[in-house]
Amino acid sequence: MDYAEARQYLESVIRAGIKYDLVNIRRLLAALGHPERRFPVVCVAGTNGKGSVCAFLESILAEAGYRAGLNTSPHLVTPRERIRINRRPVSPGEFASALTEVRAASESGWATDDPGRPTFFETMTAAALVHFRRAGADVAILEAGLGGRLDGTNAAQPLLSVVTRISIDHPKTLGRSLGKIAFEKFGLARPGRPLLIGAQRPRVARLLVELARFRGALPVRMGSRWRETEGGLELTTPRQRYARIRLGLGGLAQRENAACAVRAGELLAARGFHIGKGAVVAGLAAAWWPGRLELRHGERRVLMDCAHNPEGVRRLVAELDRIPARRRILIYASMGDKDIRAAARRLFPAASKILLPPLPQRRAAKPAEILELTGGLHPDVTTAASVADAWETALASSASEDLIVVTGSLYLVGEFKRATGEDSP
Repeated sequence: MDYAEARQYLESVIRAGIKYDLVNIRRLLAALGHPERRFPVVCVAGTNGKGSVCAFLESILAEAGYRAGLNTSPHLVTPRERIRINRRPVSPGEFASALTEVRAASESGWATDDPGRPTFFETMTAAALVHFRRAGADVAILEAGLGGRLDGTNAAQPLLSVVTRISIDHPKTLGRSLGKIAFEKFGLARPGRPLLIGAQRPRVARLLVELARFRGALPVRMGSRWRETEGGLELTTPRQRYARIRLGLGGLAQRENAACAVRAGELLAARGFHIGKGAVVAGLAAAWWPGRLELRHGERRVLMDCAHNPEGVRRLVAELDRIPARRRILIYASMGDKDIRAAARRLFPAASKILLPPLPQRRAAKPAEILELTGGLHPDVTTAASVADAWETALASSASEDLIVVTGSLYLVGEFKRATGEDSP
């Protein structure tokens, strides 16, 4: 397949829906010769910050001289974003080649009309692992898509597992209590191997420690602290002190994510990786993860963020207070299964004007539905015909000293990037 054909194939795979078990992915990886066994694997789960932790860790390993593969989900503009090595997304040709191999394995094991055939996520996870094997990756970092225990990335046998901050999200699948969600996330842990527990509420942290010990894993708490100095940020961990740090990702919340990545790097170093202080500092500065508190300067200042749950919205609102602006114009959209009114209660008061465009995803809430759910929370909320229309309206009703905020869904940020010509598939 060429790249266009690979994209068409992925569109057909989407119709297989979503499965929440490990049967298919294990069978698919076996048919591919178990690419996940060719390199050490780090699995990262969590509700907030897991993608940023992955990006920081990938960058640290790259600066230490390793070929670090990174598999994330979902994507903003192109599925090629999901597969990268040392901060570089897979090329169209490499993407098509990996998908061709996965398609052959899939079609040899399942009929094309079999409703039980590999899903989009399973196909992309397998393609990432195939590409990493072909590219000679030294290590692979896999971001869990949903949960952890039954997520497709858990078909690998991680040398290190990481659980970032946990909060309520995907309640129909993962449960409506932090305890149930923690149980799903901890499923990445392996006996005799470390489970790094990122910053958590105390009772969640205690539960994760208990679950890890029950499984025979080695729970590791963060124990890190930041300090601002004249020379930049300083991070002290139980093992090292790192000075003159500059983070490549914006926002105060990224300090938590960066510290988690540094601790993960230290745990890898304890298991044979060579990661010096210089690589850590350089990696934190060079990390790249678009769409997360991404501030773009142009004809207008635009802040793009994928906040889609209460914790993410809380952090975004805190960041808005740190960015000077005469007025803020909010472009907002959300998936229908999110707690839209709770998010709006925090977010809408921070804006002067709010625009609600539609999204093409089937799960997306319609602008009229959001308008009805959030009625009375703000005096200036209007629907837009499209994301492009919302952008044009925001431009026309703002000035250079204003800030346009695009948030509510990763899919919205992706559509916004397409509408403003920032990237192409």
